[in-house]
Amino acid sequence: MSFKASFENLDIQTLSQKVRSLEYWFEQGHEYITDERLDNYNFLKERIKELYPEYRFGDNHIFLINVDNTQVIGKITKLERFYIEVDILYPYINWKNYRVISGPGRMTPNHFLKIYRERSEQMLLESYNKLKIIDESIDRIIKVYNDITIEIQLVSKLKNDPVKERIVSKLNDWFFHDFIFTSSVTGMIASYSERAMIEEIIKAYIVEKKKIYL
Repeated sequence: MSFKASFENLDIQTLSQKVRSLEYWFEQGHEYITDERLDNYNFLKERIKELYPEYRFGDNHIFLINVDNTQVIGKITKLERFYIEVDILYPYINWKNYRVISGPGRMTPNHFLKIYRERSEQMLLESYNKLKIIDESIDRIIKVYNDITIEIQLVSKLKNDPVKERIVSKLNDWFFHDFIFTSSVTGMIASYSERAMIEEIIKAYIVEKKKIYL
């Protein structure tokens, strides 16, 4: 009997247990992620969605999206009514994306417990696209980062006034938004938490020649 045939008529508990067993392998590292496991995982998740459309996976829920024939794996590490946090597990790692609903926005009926599926997929796609850009341009990014660092050091020697702060801020905004992600074309920007992750990537690559996002 094939894998898919063996799960045709099982209850939600059995299906979700099998899902969790596959998720265990996905979290062990990229070498344990095979096409067969990805295919089986997609089948099980679609089967659960079909049979139990209201079922909510919740925190630590692993999910997959397909981007240009590349399977991308993400994990919801925290899910609350007004907060959601997603990590990317494959083909990149060490990148966290989060969203917050605050203020008057909390009046919305479409809180994260309702729309976590579509929102988490959108967040994972954003993470994948940003890391793909970084990976494809890492050497160019390092060169410009070094140049920007020198410029900021020179600006820092100026008298302590608001003009100096604005210059440093504009240099940083240009580097993280316009240079890395070409924001005017892609619409992507780097949040302050993402800037910190990008700097970690850059520094690790400069010091160790190591891509910590792979």
